[in-house]
Amino acid sequence: MNELTATEIWEKYRRGVDWHHKNSLYTKADKCHRFYEGDQWSDSNGSLGDDLARYNFIKPTVDYKTAMIAQNSMVINYSPNSADETEMQACNLLNGYAAKKWDRLKMDEKLWEVVKEGAITGDSFLYFYDDALSSQMLETDNVYLGDEQQQDIQKQPYIIVQERRLVSDVREEARQNGMSEEDIEQIQPDSDENDLHEWQNEVKGDGSEKCTTLLYITRENGNVMFCRSTQTLMFQKPQVIEGMSRYPIAKFTWLKKHGSSRGVGEVWWLIPNQVEVNKTLYRRTESVKATAFPKPVYVEGQIENPDGISTVGTPVRVKYGNVNKVQEVFTYLQPAAISGDAKALQEEMMQTTRDLANAGDNAMGNINPEQASGAAIAAVKDAQAVPLNEQKSAAKQFVEDIAMIWLDMLTAYGVNGIETEEGTITAAMLEGLEPEIRIDVSDGNPYSRYARQQALDNALAAGFITFEEYVGALDEDANAPKAKFAEILKAREAQQMPEMPMAEPEGMTAETPEAFAEELPVEETYAAL
Repeated sequence: MNELTATEIWEKYRRGVDWHHKNSLYTKADKCHRFYEGDQWSDSNGSLGDDLARYNFIKPTVDYKTAMIAQNSMVINYSPNSADETEMQACNLLNGYAAKKWDRLKMDEKLWEVVKEGAITGDSFLYFYDDALSSQMLETDNVYLGDEQQQDIQKQPYIIVQERRLVSDVREEARQNGMSEEDIEQIQPDSDENDLHEWQNEVKGDGSEKCTTLLYITRENGNVMFCRSTQTLMFQKPQVIEGMSRYPIAKFTWLKKHGSSRGVGEVWWLIPNQVEVNKTLYRRTESVKATAFPKPVYVEGQIENPDGISTVGTPVRVKYGNVNKVQEVFTYLQPAAISGDAKALQEEMMQTTRDLANAGDNAMGNINPEQASGAAIAAVKDAQAVPLNEQKSAAKQFVEDIAMIWLDMLTAYGVNGIETEEGTITAAMLEGLEPEIRIDVSDGNPYSRYARQQALDNALAAGFITFEEYVGALDEDANAPKAKFAEILKAREAQQMPEMPMAEPEGMTAETPEAFAEELPVEETYAAL
């Protein structure tokens, strides 16, 4: 690997670029993002005007499906494969460490971001890059795989991550890596229009120019090796991470595509229907403008102030003398009736498209909770969410992949031990550790929480449980104020505690005054009292 050059990496990157172009990955990803964000008329190039009306049903569809998957809380659970005490201790420490890391790194938010990106474009990646387990989300068109037919990312011969970075930052990193100033001068701004669709939006001048950098990741003798380069310079030499065998990249695929490592998102196949709905709305709007309002008609030359016809409140002065025959000079044509077929077609397309995408009103929760119980609403939503089970399973596998990557990175970086609040995870504990990994998923559906609280409310009202049991069983994010209830119970308990008996003076062991008197003379007894 020491013989690997920046030119060879760039050639592999160019082959990936050709594959992306051949499969329209750049244009598809860009178009899917634009349609999700509401920019749905840019393909018309302004030929129909600006600020055209649109009904964006793609965004709520994606947002709903993302929420159905990402709202569920996921917890990493390592368990030993044997009854070995060291393995059990290591797994217990790893579970506490993973739970705190998940919160500190805001992994719930990142999971939401990853799932949403996958729903839009088909794939998304999460890259972990240091001993603190820091991460960065990667979009599918910025990742180039060595085998574009292999769906398992851990079986890839190599992975290339393309980034657009400030030239000044890349030069400083090269300087820190011991590169000579002569080599550093090779790092120059570039703007490859054929390969990069985002470069046009970059700020130019004033030291803010950017260049393309490549993170190249592969394996050497079973260990992960990586380096960084530009088109002509490898500014970070190949480094092998001993003890790390897994690529530090987790991949989420919305829907697998046969014979391809890339997936299919939710947006691409909705775009044709979205375009037709927008066109129908445009035609209806233009038809209303043209025919839905009365049009003035007058005899040319018989109106003294023609401009006043279109001005509200301005009288129209006619030259014709007979008031009874004004209508022969000036009148209005009544609008023709507009067929309702266009509106019916538009609404049918929108509703049918949403239903086929499993994002209709019932599925998206457009139900009045006052007219249905929480359990009934949750049951309807659970039934509607069955088609998303594949994506839920993919998200669960994605978190499991993260758990395996974390364990791999901790083993590689934790040679001196990893300090946790519960204790130290030593290198000896991690050596050869192959735990079973389970991802515990808790339903974050608000209607499911509502149904659980309804059940507790009913049990309390029926006397099946006590108030103390009710408070203890409430979810932390329940609608009922669990924390306030707990404070009330604590204050009540403090009021009911009996007063502590006063301690007897030292040397007083008798239980009765008589026994006390027998132990001491009378004068000493009175003195002690």
